[in-house]
Amino acid sequence: EPRPPEIVAYARAMLPLALGMLLAGGIIVAVEAGFREAGGLSKVEPGMTAIEFVDKLRDVETGKKVLVVGDSRVGWGFSETDCETGMQAAGLKGFTALNAGRAACSSSDTLRWLLDHFHPMVPGVLAINYSPGGFYQFAPRPLSTSQPSRQVVQDDQIDQYLRQRLATHGKDCKIVFPALWDTAHGRPLPADMSFVSRQQFRGGFYNARIATNDGQPFDPAGYQLDYYTTIIDTIAKDPATAQKRQQWIDLLREASAQGWKVVLVRLPIGHRMAYVEAKLPESLQPKSLASEAGVPFIDYQEDGRLGEVTTLDESHLAPESARRVSHLIGMDVAGRLR
Repeated sequence: EPRPPEIVAYARAMLPLALGMLLAGGIIVAVEAGFREAGGLSKVEPGMTAIEFVDKLRDVETGKKVLVVGDSRVGWGFSETDCETGMQAAGLKGFTALNAGRAACSSSDTLRWLLDHFHPMVPGVLAINYSPGGFYQFAPRPLSTSQPSRQVVQDDQIDQYLRQRLATHGKDCKIVFPALWDTAHGRPLPADMSFVSRQQFRGGFYNARIATNDGQPFDPAGYQLDYYTTIIDTIAKDPATAQKRQQWIDLLREASAQGWKVVLVRLPIGHRMAYVEAKLPESLQPKSLASEAGVPFIDYQEDGRLGEVTTLDESHLAPESARRVSHLIGMDVAGRLR
């Protein structure tokens, strides 16, 4: 049976488009394969993006809440659902827990944003996790003062999805094509490492995986210990550290004055990492900060109720340990609110 002329005309009109799409797809595949062969790595956010963070607070701007603030040790190590279960087990109902951990970001910057963003007299708890990097070293990473639209949130999700699957996504052509040229002439990219994938767990926390481009084995604990050894040395020698310490004391006092129930906590880390961080002067340790700011301090590093905990890399809790610690935080929060 002959096809209607309209269908034939439409098929002919669409043929160049279809061929163009096939050609473009082939080029993308070839460039991606070549860039990976050159030693290119994908790169993802090892936790919540700034857009995900602000969007997460959309539904908890009012009402009872427990916000746990910190860097990636919170982002990877605090389970909202297990904290809420702990509060309920201790008889406290109706509170929402929120993981407010941002990877490699100044915790004071996050706390400043939270204090400015929330109505000051809404009842709630601020549990702030002490981490030398988050307290004294990491740089601020700006957050939006307005809620992102649904389109912006979806675009951000697509961006993270593509970053995990395409090493070329988000990279300038001035990086990609010279790498292809150099590799073709026997000059691959130098040894490198990157967070190449992330995983979100039930409970609103993450972890991420680092990979290398040279096939060499990667030691997560060794990497973190070397990294923090440098950080601790820098913090101890930096004249600006004393000012950052005072800023923290002022922030903790301001949060209390706004009506928040503030508690400083320390999530467990590995024994080798604890040894490294113990080299900081006593004045920079969490117990000293809490005492001067007039807020309680709970040290889960030394909490016998937890038993043995497991870390992924001496710095971040493994998921099962994160759940146990979070449940205990919920019970302790309930005890302070009753």
